Amino acid sequence: MLFAVDTNLKGGLTMHFADSSFNLFLIILTWIPTIIVAASIALVFHKANEEWWKALIPLYCEWTEAQVGNSPDYYFLTFIGAGIAGGAVLVLELPAIALVLFVVSAVFYWCILHNLSLAFGKGAGFAFGLFFLAPIFWPILAFDSSEYQPDLIAERRSSAQPHLQKNSYGKTPEYDPFNQTAPQEQPSFQQISQEQVLESQETHTQQSHEQQTTEPCCQIDQQAPSEIFSSAEPQTLSRKAVVGLVLLILVPIIACCVLAEYLIVFL
Repeated sequence: MLFAVDTNLKGGLTMHFADSSFNLFLIILTWIPTIIVAASIALVFHKANEEWWKALIPLYCEWTEAQVGNSPDYYFLTFIGAGIAGGAVLVLELPAIALVLFVVSAVFYWCILHNLSLAFGKGAGFAFGLFFLAPIFWPILAFDSSEYQPDLIAERRSSAQPHLQKNSYGKTPEYDPFNQTAPQEQPSFQQISQEQVLESQETHTQQSHEQQTTEPCCQIDQQAPSEIFSSAEPQTLSRKAVVGLVLLILVPIIACCVLAEYLIVFL
């Protein structure tokens, strides 16, 4: 009888140990995508000439993503405000309103990711991948051959607005819906008199003469700052160094969180 009781006790302890070990494995498995995404975002910030450690700070990471993608400030503010308001409404047991607020927050965060993907030459589909499949698409953006080109955002926005056409001076005129007056025509060459032509030629010769006399000193002044800044260029970290620093910071923190969660839930 005592042997049977002892056997049941050992079996219960063995089953409890097996269940707790499996649950600990599941906890660690859920933290692995967090490490992958954080390290990848740090590398993306490094490619965009931003500080890599900004990827490790919540909310500041999303703000940096908005700045890298040249997104308006209200994108980030709406994303944060709608998320906080949705959490507060959920506490008040209003799930329908909370769901709407969470959807608004998710839409504005996707807009931030869309502008960020445009800065690296990607499209809207890649932004959906960054949003829904972050552990896959963030490493792709971090390790591919794409370069940070913030000018691509302005080019794609201008191509999406064909009504903004450039004038003869190469500048885009501001669109004013309330100003319906016709643009003023520039004077043609036939309206310019010969006296104005002679005056312009004289001023041109004087300016060229002044540039020739001041050219040596200008060259000295232009070369001196370049030599100073070239000697003071900061050393940039490599990709391996950034990943190593991220892991060095995140792994101990996540290990402490896993241990605390295991002790609270299973013991």
